[in-house]
Amino acid sequence: MFSQFEKTPRAYGYAGRHDDNRWAAAPPPKPSPHAALPQGLLTAWARVEPRQSPALRRPGDWDKIALLRRARGGRDTMMRKPFRGLLCNLLLLTLLSALPGVSAEAPQAPAPADLRALAPEGTFLAPGEPPQYTENSYKSEHFSIEIRQVRDEEARSDAFVAEVRVASVDYLRRVYSLNKWKGDMRSIRTIAPDAGMVLAMTGDYASLFNAGLSVGNGVVYRKTDNRARDNCLVLSDGRMVTYPRQEKTAEEMLAEGVWHSFLFGPALLKDGRPIGEFTSPVRGKNPRSAIGYVSPGHYMLVVVDGRSSKSRGMTLEELSRFMSGLGCQAAYNLDGGQSAIMWFNGEIVNKPYKGGRRLTDVVAVGPPPAAGD
Repeated sequence: MFSQFEKTPRAYGYAGRHDDNRWAAAPPPKPSPHAALPQGLLTAWARVEPRQSPALRRPGDWDKIALLRRARGGRDTMMRKPFRGLLCNLLLLTLLSALPGVSAEAPQAPAPADLRALAPEGTFLAPGEPPQYTENSYKSEHFSIEIRQVRDEEARSDAFVAEVRVASVDYLRRVYSLNKWKGDMRSIRTIAPDAGMVLAMTGDYASLFNAGLSVGNGVVYRKTDNRARDNCLVLSDGRMVTYPRQEKTAEEMLAEGVWHSFLFGPALLKDGRPIGEFTSPVRGKNPRSAIGYVSPGHYMLVVVDGRSSKSRGMTLEELSRFMSGLGCQAAYNLDGGQSAIMWFNGEIVNKPYKGGRRLTDVVAVGPPPAAGD
């Protein structure tokens, strides 16, 4: 197989900071904003405010509230705790349902189109045939993968190109850590096999952005606008399109039948041609990950090693030319740097910088989960 990188053990924790003064005496309380409230309003506040331990209660209004409660025999006359908790939960659910981009039942994209007829003869196996695989290829009745290592002498970098063909976009998967859109970060060695994937590489960390369209496997997780980033969409009919920032709203893009969306960026090609100059702050030489589109159901998943004497990494301009040279009609930059990792059939293909890092999501190729999973 491809040369293996050294599996350097890494600790992925965070160095905690300890404040030696955290037990110091608290400063005198600020004047209470409720001091000037009318007596009737302060009395109503006392009815609904949850009780606090005297040791935790601050001077000021809380003492006034305590006196008012004791005057009533320590009872909350407006509502008791169980009803108060129920009301709070109902209010929280109401607020969440009203937030833009949050949906309790995420709408689904149109069913993926059957793309078999668009692939060359022999791309897929006949139904019922067992999968065939080698150290750098895989073929089944639903998808095929061929991986090759390409040396770009101009960029002085090693790239790993996975040419992927799928019978439908349902086999080009977005897989999230712990199967949650905002799950904890985990190693790709765990995320991919746990989901039954054959190939996986870095995703786009979309769940960590504050805004922007986020769709995976036809499920809409967030549908707000992010006018600061280019968008990339894989549609149910197998096409992949990119849009410059501010060109379309989330609702306009969803109307196209989005199966996957990506938010990292930027887009690497314009009208199928390389872009001469980028203004992105990450345009310098770095390890890279990118997804390219050749035709419906035909994609290029690319990882570039970098930050080493053997492989320097690519600038965005070099990556743009590289993706165009692969025959891509559209291409999009995904998360790179230490996150640029490609995994195939149980092994890491490339040599990630510093051994790689844990991820929130991956772009993968493999079977969709069975109904009910």
